[in-house]
Amino acid sequence: MQLKINKTLGVMLAGVLLSLTACGEESESTVNGDNSASGGVNIATHPSGQAYNGAGTGIADVIKDNSDMQVSVKPYSGPASWMSIFNEQQEVNAGFLSLPDAVWAYNGESVFDESENVRALVKGNFNVAGGYTVEEDSGIDSLTDLEGRKVAADYPGNNIISVIFEAQLNSVDMTFDDLDQVPISDPNTGLQALREGRVEATFTGSPEAAGTLELDSAISIKSLNFGDYTSSEIDSIPEEEINELQSLIPGAEVIPYKGGFVPEETSLISYPTAFIGHAEQLSEDDAYNIVKSLWENYEELHPLHPWLDSWKQETMFDPDIEVPYHPGAVEFYKEIGVWNEEAEENQEQLLNE
Repeated sequence: MQLKINKTLGVMLAGVLLSLTACGEESESTVNGDNSASGGVNIATHPSGQAYNGAGTGIADVIKDNSDMQVSVKPYSGPASWMSIFNEQQEVNAGFLSLPDAVWAYNGESVFDESENVRALVKGNFNVAGGYTVEEDSGIDSLTDLEGRKVAADYPGNNIISVIFEAQLNSVDMTFDDLDQVPISDPNTGLQALREGRVEATFTGSPEAAGTLELDSAISIKSLNFGDYTSSEIDSIPEEEINELQSLIPGAEVIPYKGGFVPEETSLISYPTAFIGHAEQLSEDDAYNIVKSLWENYEELHPLHPWLDSWKQETMFDPDIEVPYHPGAVEFYKEIGVWNEEAEENQEQLLNE
């Protein structure tokens, strides 16, 4: 009987000690505002099959291989669908997206509510968007040929698609009213709609994305030139047209592009990407270690995805980036000597606007 009581008391005491230990850990996590130390680094990306997801997976692999952090990738239909989760400090504490999306989210522009938690870690590659894309033998050879055609539209989880469409239409003095718009939920659904003939034009992001290459293999597709300018005419695009494009998409350019499903140089829109972290739910230590892992091992990124092949130290840090840097990133950049007066002024301006 005495033995049974002692065992019972021992179990109760162990339970109390375990409970106290757990309470202590929870208290430390709450005080530090640090979800990443216990939950790892959870990176939000676009859907599987899209370039943001493939590149985001490569980024996660390099971080895991060069740190002790647990890293996972969580696909969503687009930044508009995961930024609200990010704002509420749930599920994701990092994300790979376009820099324009990050700027809009930080400032509460476009479809985003203002998110003071958006913090830059590194600036990524320039993303080339296929934009309006049609079947090769559709008879649609220019943006003006889209008038009255059934065209994919909406993309509620990924608003930059609609902005790219708007910029393309503006470049030929057209509007959405000139099209027969078919609501589409996400990029993969749009690709399938073109394949099935439910639309005559759809959005393609990176010409080298797996889902887009698969569609090209099935039906043969082509992108339409921005402004109906050929690649040799890009330098003659009026400055006011470029300014209008950049007012819609921060940092955007028009470049001649050849690659993926685009066999000949085509005039496409390009804009930078960014890897971001949550200001509070990604700890300074984790942010520091993420940037350190990517900076020191950037060459390991190159074979993992076509986008990552262009990542290099010279472009990963931008002193004039349009969202503030995470404190952990700032610490690393100061440590290696690239943080300068321009970066400090930009950081202070962004944080005090």
